[in-house]
Amino acid sequence: MTTQRRVDEVSRSRLEALGLDYRLVTDDDAAIDAWCAACARGFHDVAPEAEDSRREIRRERARAQRVLGAWKASQEGEPIATVCSWPMELTIAPGRSLSMWGISGVTVAPTHSGKGIARAMLEGELRSAAAEGYAIAGLTVSESTLYGRYGFGISAQSSILRFDTTRVNWCGPTPDVELDFITVAEAVEVLQRLHSKQARATRCDVVREATFWRLVTGVETPNDATVRSRRFVLATSPAGDELGIVGYRLDGFDDDDFTKHRLIVDVLVAPDIDGRAALWRYVLSQPLVRSVKTEQLVAPDDPIRWWIGDWRGVQERRTDHHWTRVLDVVRVLEACAYSAPDRLVLEIEDDLGFAEGMYLLDTRDQQPVVTRCDGATPGVAHIKLDVSTLASLVFGCFSAESLGAAAQLEGDDASVRCAGSLFQTGREPFLSTWF
Repeated sequence: MTTQRRVDEVSRSRLEALGLDYRLVTDDDAAIDAWCAACARGFHDVAPEAEDSRREIRRERARAQRVLGAWKASQEGEPIATVCSWPMELTIAPGRSLSMWGISGVTVAPTHSGKGIARAMLEGELRSAAAEGYAIAGLTVSESTLYGRYGFGISAQSSILRFDTTRVNWCGPTPDVELDFITVAEAVEVLQRLHSKQARATRCDVVREATFWRLVTGVETPNDATVRSRRFVLATSPAGDELGIVGYRLDGFDDDDFTKHRLIVDVLVAPDIDGRAALWRYVLSQPLVRSVKTEQLVAPDDPIRWWIGDWRGVQERRTDHHWTRVLDVVRVLEACAYSAPDRLVLEIEDDLGFAEGMYLLDTRDQQPVVTRCDGATPGVAHIKLDVSTLASLVFGCFSAESLGAAAQLEGDDASVRCAGSLFQTGREPFLSTWF
């Protein structure tokens, strides 16, 4: 699917009433540069340099997306609000995917906060996604309090890990794997190949575009100090098959003790368990290193905890990460995989109307079937929930039982157990990157 480059007229009218000109900037390099500067400002990042070597790749990414900004009427320069979106391949279940409307770069200048600008833009993105036939939208968040009001729900969590290498005693597998250093240029292509394979096997992950890996690796900025300090190691099987890749750097040491370096893992992608084990073992056994920290996101159920001997040798910071918004209930539910043959009525509330209604889910045949219904179906389990909770339930991020205990869905005990048995299917969902 593609993302049409047009502005939602309802949002345009609402922003015009606030004295703002809401328009596309995709094909205008000067406007793209101004948009990028405003976006950086919104996330408290440094302003891009005029001759930044990454400018062209930022422009390339923007031209492939649907980039919008809101300017004060009759003014140019940096917009006071930004948003962008593009199609992404979202894994609903291993081997099953949907085209997702990915939303990013949502900022409003603090000089103009509290005026309803973000609401106008976000609701416009959802209307645009639905009009283009997308069944689901998604985003990653800087604040977890912002997006539930638009029907987004937590669909995947992620973790950042910090290891004390004095307590790590490798007790995991030691597979027959070859490890070799590769160049940054080689890493870009390897990362795209291996991550695409990994993402398609992981619920709630997305396949990333080539420009993303060029930015992550820093191949466009070879003279940057961080890029020059980064090393990439490729894991291969005895037959030469690519099993995984890690990118890492060393971040200083104690002035009085050269053995106390900190190793930072910027990216680790390994769809193969042997590759994952070999690369984790490699970074945790580096000489002259006292601690290892992951800048990259780690799955909440990554097996590394079982491989280090001492669970207290690692500190974890877990947080909500991927928030999704169901727009077409029938298509999303029919794309899911289920762990039991059963029937369930889902009564969904949606203040914006996209998913509002009652739906009968039937998983008794190989292909699940979802139909709209007018009311409760005798003898069939029945739960009531809002659309944000649906986003948490369908990916298995939280069990129906835990959502029921938290009063996030309603139903008798038998109905909640039915929902729990249907939607709990294997490992935890996980989104491995930001967007």
